[in-house]
Amino acid sequence: MVGVLILMYLRSYVLFMDDLGVWLRRGIFPWDRGIVGVRWRDLREGLFYLNPLSWLTRSYTIEIGNRYQDEPEILLTQMYRGDQAIMKINRRRFS
Repeated sequence: MVGVLILMYLRSYVLFMDDLGVWLRRGIFPWDRGIVGVRWRDLREGLFYLNPLSWLTRSYTIEIGNRYQDEPEILLTQMYRGDQAIMKINRRRFS
């Protein structure tokens, strides 16, 4: 039972982008669900961090921030192929 909840929790994070910006949908329980994000006009550069464990598992810590705030708007740890997600986001933003 606990393993099922952990798997549901890990799969409940969805990072996506549309014409308005980059968004993170999360939560499996009704009181825990929500969407946070950054509009394209307010997006500063997305970053990913590499360490030996992330290199082995190809899961990275990613950070997407609002240019008007110091704290990152979206911060995910251990996102599988997060480096490619950040490269796509930055390519779309700065092209």
